Amino acid sequence: MPIATMESPKPGSNMMSKKPTGCWGKLPELGIGIDNVTRQLEDEGVEKFIKPFDKLNGDRCAKVSTAFDETSMKVSHMRESG
Repeated sequence: MPIATMESPKPGSNMMSKKPTGCWGKLPELGIGIDNVTRQLEDEGVEKFIKPFDKLNGDRCAKVSTAFDETSMKVSHMRESG
């Protein structure tokens, strides 16, 4: 097992009590807040999910609507031919 994995925070531990190291430790010096970065990544991730999800649902709704229209036309035709 890699040492970094063994030294990683354990379940139930408080990750915020550890001081960030490496490039993460330099973010505040650069005026970059980890909370802002996290929020932006979450927002972008949700947006990347929503667009394809809405398209998928739109495509499905269009198919259902088309099928409904076709069925309605068949029923109307059957009633007219009687």
